Amino acid sequence: MGVRIIYWAIPPQSGLYRSLQEDVALNTLMSFLISYGRELYQPSVSSMSDMQESIASLLEYNPSALGSKPAQSVNSFFSILEKTCADYPSIEKRVVALEKCSLAIETNLQQALEKKRPGTATKMVSKIMWGDGILHPNWRRPGQNPPVGESALGLISPSIVKEGASVMAQWSSQQLFPNVSSQDSWHQDQYQRWQRVYLAAAGREEAFILGVS
Repeated sequence: MGVRIIYWAIPPQSGLYRSLQEDVALNTLMSFLISYGRELYQPSVSSMSDMQESIASLLEYNPSALGSKPAQSVNSFFSILEKTCADYPSIEKRVVALEKCSLAIETNLQQALEKKRPGTATKMVSKIMWGDGILHPNWRRPGQNPPVGESALGLISPSIVKEGASVMAQWSSQQLFPNVSSQDSWHQDQYQRWQRVYLAAAGREEAFILGVS
């Protein structure tokens, strides 16, 4: 499957989390740039240049996307990210992408969990992978959808992150993908990285925001 899912750990008590709930422009920027992954926390000169070009393209397409003071919103966004990185050391390490393997991982994890939790595995794994809510200033309740044309950040709440980590800790990558084909090797590597970040975030009672591309 050609989907790329970014899992981006975020402390619920952080100023960044609060800002994404309260500021439409900052939420829009995060939705638009989350595909850059950990580069948002520690951008290189090259990636920052790319992001600025992307923002310019966004404003050319939709001049009102970042409110009446877009430059101020952009500066505030990157300042908050920098402060978050300083306040929560190593948080940039708790960002991971599942690349072209989400269907295989979801299927195998559901099958493994179904043996232990009959009838509940599909719903649980869906929440672990795709979240149990969204993070949007005006659309905070799980199950709500943003207005047509607006993007929304997926949200995996701390309680689901904790439960997801407990589920994933039961199976190693080799147990979930026991074959030795090159495809299974790829799935093993992707699952292992995802599992490691999930467990690290759960240990710090963090949430995940996520984006799909």
